[in-house]
Amino acid sequence: MEKPKVRYSGKMIQVVDGKAYRWYKRDDGTYVEVSVCCDCQLVHTIEMKPNKKYMRVKVWRDDGKTKELRSKKK
Repeated sequence: MEKPKVRYSGKMIQVVDGKAYRWYKRDDGTYVEVSVCCDCQLVHTIEMKPNKKYMRVKVWRDDGKTKELRSKKK
């Protein structure tokens, strides 16, 4: 499983417990977001792809971005 390429524009989604947010469809039919955990600031790249009866979800940890973000929060 290869991690999808994501351009970091300096804006990552901060997940808020119980709050909905938008995912935008890419040309290949997948939805990819980079999100930050609401509690521990762990950064994940999440890829979702709709199928006929279900949604396929892949998640990758981004240790480099997590370290960078946590060092800025101190």
